[in-house]
Formats: sequence, structure tokens, C-alpha cells
Amino acid sequence: MLKLMGAVEDMRRKHGFRVNYPCYSTLLMCLAKSDMGLTAFSVFERMLGDGFVASGIDYRCVINGLCKNGLVQAAEMLFCRVLKLGFVLDVYVYTSLVLGNCRAGEISEAFRVFGLMSERDGCCVNSVTSSILVHGLCEAGKLDEACKLKEDMSEKGCPPSTRTYTVLIKAMCDKGSIDWAFSLFDEMIKKGCKPNVHTYTVLVDMLCREGKIEEANGIFRKMLKNGLNPATVTYNALINGYCKEGRVVAAFELLGIMERRQCKPNIRTYNELMEGLCKVDRPHKAMALLRKVINNGLVPNEITFNILVNGLCRAGEIIMALKILNYMSSIGVEPDRFSYTAFVDKFCKMERLEQAGVFLGLMMKKGITLDEVTLTSLIHGYCKIGETKYAFSLFEKMVADMPLMSPHTFNIFLDALVKEAKVIEGNAILGKMVKYGLVPSVVTYTILVGGVRQVGDMSSSLKMLEIMKRDNCPPNICTYTVVINGLCQSGSLEEAKNLLVEMRKVGISPNNVIYKILIMGLCGTGRISEADSLIQEMVEYGLTPDSYICACIISYFCKNRDYDNCFEWITRFLGYGCVPSFAFCGDVIVGLQNEGRLQEADWLISEVLRNAGVEDQIAISPYIDFLVEGDEPCQGFELLNVIEQIGHKERP
Repeated sequence: MLKLMGAVEDMRRKHGFRVNYPCYSTLLMCLAKSDMGLTAFSVFERMLGDGFVASGIDYRCVINGLCKNGLVQAAEMLFCRVLKLGFVLDVYVYTSLVLGNCRAGEISEAFRVFGLMSERDGCCVNSVTSSILVHGLCEAGKLDEACKLKEDMSEKGCPPSTRTYTVLIKAMCDKGSIDWAFSLFDEMIKKGCKPNVHTYTVLVDMLCREGKIEEANGIFRKMLKNGLNPATVTYNALINGYCKEGRVVAAFELLGIMERRQCKPNIRTYNELMEGLCKVDRPHKAMALLRKVINNGLVPNEITFNILVNGLCRAGEIIMALKILNYMSSIGVEPDRFSYTAFVDKFCKMERLEQAGVFLGLMMKKGITLDEVTLTSLIHGYCKIGETKYAFSLFEKMVADMPLMSPHTFNIFLDALVKEAKVIEGNAILGKMVKYGLVPSVVTYTILVGGVRQVGDMSSSLKMLEIMKRDNCPPNICTYTVVINGLCQSGSLEEAKNLLVEMRKVGISPNNVIYKILIMGLCGTGRISEADSLIQEMVEYGLTPDSYICACIISYFCKNRDYDNCFEWITRFLGYGCVPSFAFCGDVIVGLQNEGRLQEADWLISEVLRNAGVEDQIAISPYIDFLVEGDEPCQGFELLNVIEQIGHKERP
């Protein structure tokens, strides 16, 4: 619309072109619907300046547009002009004013207008007005009042609509009240109020955020069963949920389903997939996915670039990450705090503090405030190179400048110190914790245990477990995990296995992580039969071997090109309910293809997809080659050149 208005203004200036009244009226209506109140008011003034007389519909559109932007005073001034011209107030104008006050955060004033509306003849409160007020209360965090207003609606013969329920369900989801959200969902169905796409999307998004991906998938399927077509935002929520769980294959299946249903993915869809690929250590696949972004006519945004920068930095691909940082500016996307912090964090972990300092200088030059994440990365980096004094001064500055300090920050700093055996500085941090009213917790003790383990003193680590019991702070699953990990790394596998037995005696059940550490240690020394015994023990105790354990076993045989054993173990893991990671299955598939065993490779692809819950294999089939084929990092530079060209074309 802005391009259209610019073109019309250009024609007016060059050729004397004039817009007629129907065009003005249509434009005002569209601008109001798009929440462009100020622009609508500007067009309205231009229309009056051109000699046209505004109708009641025009006034209502402009008032509504201003109210949508929270510009209530401007709307009321126009409202007074309407009264002077003899126009009568109606439900639409009153409802707009209720909306405007809600958007401006003036809930009491919204209620006053709501009350006046109820008193006037011919301006009865309707479902739309009530729903707007319910939404305003939810935005203000007044959920109890919002629920009461919903009940009052039914009593006054104005039953809640789908919008009313959806607004309340979203508010409950944002608060984390899952049970209440589903209670409202059941209530709306019982009262004959059909949920719409937005209602289902809110529930899917909430369940995905809570990590309940299977329940979210169930809601998604229920939505399809009820004849509703999911919107792009619905698919995005579910794709995000799968990617957070590392289930990238299922996420790509959804992308295939989207395309088959003619639901066009947007840049956020691809951002979620790229982040998922980076999460499973496939940043070059994320780079390759940019090709599809470009082919679909989309332009990468700052989130796209930050995902790639972060993923490439974590993978150690600094040169490519720097290339992307440079291209961001060239296409008009300015790097932000997240962009620079990724480099600061990586260089600090690599003990290259000078390079980290360069990016800190850029951040300060651009006026970007250093946050807790950036400063913590620096503290950790300086501790790693032995500059504990400077790290401590940074920590002091962070405490002084950031009042919202948490025990977590103290523990992070303590962790960095004890790993370098800086006992005096560690004690100083403990003293500060007490000064700030914080008591050393099991986390603090676990960090100390880790510090002792770091210097290879495993006997002291075992003694620390006894000290924790004596100080009435018994070790938890994390503490045992740290000690067992240390024992495995030092080659003391028998002591680690004995500690596993001790855990059960004190009532702590080993989890997948501890079993994974032990199994990895055994596999590293070729003791596959013992690893097999632990896997069977896991299954007996009701634990399912995860993809990492599966990957550890498969990698052992894959390195030796023993694909027969790979097949046998993959079949066993599938029987346990563990779906192997597509990354490791991809290695087996590529190995089979290289040896000409194509039939076995096809069977493995089909079996992994089936056990991953992929029901629509036709949807995922175009992406199979993409997921399993080898990475080609050099293509990334060519892709960036294409993006740069697109960016220059898009620039005004």
C-alpha cells in the first residue's frame, strides 16, 4: 500500500493525477485494517484538502485506525468533529475507543467507555466489544478479571465467541497454566464454539515450548481432522518444536507437507530449520538451505544470519562466519549483540582473547551494551588463560553494573576459577555468595567436585562426595555424573561402574547421561560386550538408549567399515524404541552407497523414516539426498554472493 501511495503521489506531482472519492474511501478502509492509523489520518486530511466530503464510514475507519495504534486522544479529537457535523455515535465508534484505551494500557478508561456504551440506547455491548476488553485485561495480566468478564458475557445474553476463548487460552498458555488452557478449550467445544486455526496454533505453540512435541502433534492432527487448513505460523510452531528436540527429519517432513498443501513457507520457517540443522552440528546444511530461501523469493534477515553465525562459530568455521558478518552489512542488515557475542564466546573458548577484544571494541563503537552473556564469556576466557585478576575485576564491574545478579552467575565464575585450581579466588567468590545472602548449594559443591576432577585428583573428588553428605547437602545425579565422567576419562572404568552400584544403594537412579558416559568410555577402549551389558541393563530399568549411545556404537563399527554389525545394531536400537540420528545413519547410508549396496541403503532410509514417525514419506523424499549427502562448504561463498546481489536489488 505504501508503494501504491508513493506511485500515486508521483503521478500527482508529474502529471496532475487526482484520486477520486471511491479510491480514497477504499484506501482509508485498507489502512485502518492494516493498523496504519497515522497514515490513514494523513490520507483523510489529503482527501478533505482535495474538496471531498467524508462520510460516516470514512470517519469510523480513521478513528478505528488511530485506536488500533493506541492514539486515543487523536481519535477523540476526530470523534468531536464527528459530533459537530451531526453524525451519531454507534457501536463501531464506541468499540474502537474501547480498543484504543486497551492498546494504550488505560484499562479503567476502557471500562468507563464500556459502561457508557451499555447505558446508551442502540449501542448495546456486543461480543466483539467484550472480547476486546477481555484481551485488554489479559494483556494487563488481570486474568481473573478477564475470566469473570467472560462469565458475565454469558449472563448478559452475549455469549463468548471463538475469539474470546482464544484470547483467554493464549493468556493461560503464556502464564504456563496448561491445564486451565485445555479446560477452556474443552469448555468452548461443549458450548458449541468451534476452535479456529488460531486457537489450535496457540495450543500447538504452547506444547512445543513445553517440550511436549507428541501432544502438539496430536493437536495438529485433530486440527486437520476437523477440516481446518493449518497456517504457516502453525507449521512454524511445530517445526520449531521438532528442531528443538533435534528431530530434523520430522521437521523437514513438515516442510514437504507445507509445500504439498500449497502453504508457502516464510523466512521464519527456514530460520527454524536452519537452527535445527545447526543444533545437530550441520551448519553447512543450514548454509545450503539458503538456496531454497532464495529460490522461494525470500531474503534472509538478521535472525537468519545470526543463526548461521552462531552455528558456524560453534562448529569452528570462523572464516565462513566472518564472511557472513561482512555480508550482513553489505545487504543492509546490521550485526547486533547476538552476532558479535557469538564471536566473542568462540574466541574466548579458543583462548584467543585479542580477537575477542576486537569484537568487543566493535560492539562498544556501535553503542551495543555488553550484557551478562558477553561478560560471562569474557570472564571464562580470561580465567582459561590464567588472567584471573582481570577476570575478577570484570566480575566486580558486572556485580556493580547489573543489580539482577543470580546464583547462576556466581556459579559460572566459580566454575571457571576452580577448573584452573584458583582456590583463593574461588573462596573469595564463595565469600561474595554469602555476602549477597546466597548459600552454597549442591550446584556449588558439584562445581567444586568438577574443579578437583579437572586437575586429575579423583581421590579428592570421591572425598568431596563424603563431605557433601556430612554437610547435609547430599550429592545429586549431576554430582555423580561429574565424578563418573572424570573416572571414565582417567581410565578408571571399574571404579566408575562401582559408583553406579553405590548410586542405586543411596536411592539415586542412574539416568541416560550416566549410562552414556560409561558406554562411551567402554566403546573407546573397544569393550563392546561390556557396553552391550549396560545397554541391556538400561532397558531392564525402563530407560531407552538415546541417539548418542546409538551413535557411539554405530560410529565404532562405521569407522571399521563393518556395515553388517551396523545393520544389526541399528535394528536392535529400533527395537528398543531409539531412532538413530540421521547424521550417523547418513554416514552408514553413504558408506553403503559407496560400496554399491544400494538396496540395503534404500531399506535403511525407509526403516529410519518409518521409526522416526514420518508417515508421509513422499513429502520428505525430496530432502533425503539433501540430508545424507556430503557437505560442500565452498558452495557457501557462492551463495553469499547471490544473497549480496539480491540485497542490492532490494535496496531503495
